[in-house]
Amino acid sequence: MRAGAAEITQADITDTRPDETVCGFVKGVIEQINTKNLFAQYQAAFEAWFKNLNAELDENALTHLYTLIQSNYNSIRALNNQLIDDVTKKQYHLGVSEGRLYYEEGAIAVESGFTALSSDKNYVHNQTAASALWTVAHNLGKYCAVTVTDSGGNIIVGNVEYINTNKLLIRFSSAVSGRAYCN
Repeated sequence: MRAGAAEITQADITDTRPDETVCGFVKGVIEQINTKNLFAQYQAAFEAWFKNLNAELDENALTHLYTLIQSNYNSIRALNNQLIDDVTKKQYHLGVSEGRLYYEEGAIAVESGFTALSSDKNYVHNQTAASALWTVAHNLGKYCAVTVTDSGGNIIVGNVEYINTNKLLIRFSSAVSGRAYCN
């Protein structure tokens, strides 16, 4: 603009937007990355990890491990949670508590719960309405071992919280129905 001018005319205006030496057009405020290159880096890192894993465990070892896991799973399911001692003819119940496999004398009957073969007390809680929190009033006067099955008879794991020797709570990550076997 001219010094002392009272108005601006078209001749006084110069558009410098396309001039990169002054400013240029702005494409983005933040430096952008090429996502194709980024994902190629991720893929390369995964392939290197997988190649290293394969070097440690060849295909035969992986197949063997998978077969063993599947075989053990199927064998345990086939036991239907019951073992019979060949010598004493006593039945034992298999269970899982806090990530550990255990067994105890007694057997799960189809409808009535434990059929005790010893003088120990037991209780079966039927949870017919699906819930993420089960309240079990077993009245056994002890902190009992708890095994939980869903409505299909599959053993499931919940977080057991003992309120006292006659009552406990079982928490699950989602609502479920089934039975709690207390022994």
